[in-house]
Amino acid sequence: MRENGRDEWSGLLEALEDVCAVCGGRGTVDSPDWRAWYERAEELARVAEAARRATGFTEGDAPAIVTAVERAIGDHTAARPAGDRRIPCPTCGGTGRVLTPLGTRLAELLTRHGFHRECP
Repeated sequence: MRENGRDEWSGLLEALEDVCAVCGGRGTVDSPDWRAWYERAEELARVAEAARRATGFTEGDAPAIVTAVERAIGDHTAARPAGDRRIPCPTCGGTGRVLTPLGTRLAELLTRHGFHRECP
């Protein structure tokens, strides 16, 4: 039965689950390894810029500190993490949706009465 062109069950279904706050409903998050790699890359870029400003280096023979930082950037770039940059969200399991407190209560009720069983 429809009420104002809307399925009467849709309100109940919307009350049972919500968008995952961790992934924003995308179902994926940044890999922890890649996140750490990007943070380190940004840190090295800031250090390189600070070293260039401190030494007044623009072109030509670079002071030792600038050369060392640029070498560290090159080493870091070569040491990219293995694996995907985006992984399934650990909170929602990649669905982008999570149960609300009401949805959790319904799942527990169904499990208790044998209508629902946990996934392996």
